[in-house]
Amino acid sequence: MSPLLPDTGKPFPKYPRTRGVVPANFSRLLCLAVLWLLLVATLSFAQDSGQPNIAVFSGASAAAGIGAALTLVGAGYGFGLLGSSALESMARQPEMAGNLQTTMIVIAALLEGAVFFALIVCILLAGKVGAGTF
Repeated sequence: MSPLLPDTGKPFPKYPRTRGVVPANFSRLLCLAVLWLLLVATLSFAQDSGQPNIAVFSGASAAAGIGAALTLVGAGYGFGLLGSSALESMARQPEMAGNLQTTMIVIAALLEGAVFFALIVCILLAGKVGAGTF
């Protein structure tokens, strides 16, 4: 027997599990975290350091930080998918493990190169903003 809803006494509805749906609480928490980050960053950059205009909070500096974060999150997700798919394939066909491992290492190296390129672009953008040349 399924558990009952406390208000109505009816059983809980049976919905199929969907993959990839973000819960509303997580979305709300993510929005609050981004707003808090922007508020704190704005206040910290507004402090007077005694030196003329060292740090400037601009769209380019925020874009560099967000770009670096998205790059690392995407790379972590990509490496996770790559590793899980390779291990699942090796478990299904153990005789192909050597070929799969070599292919996995080559793909991981290409992915890592793309991640380093994106991070270097973000770091260069942040450096130009900090130097005031942007």
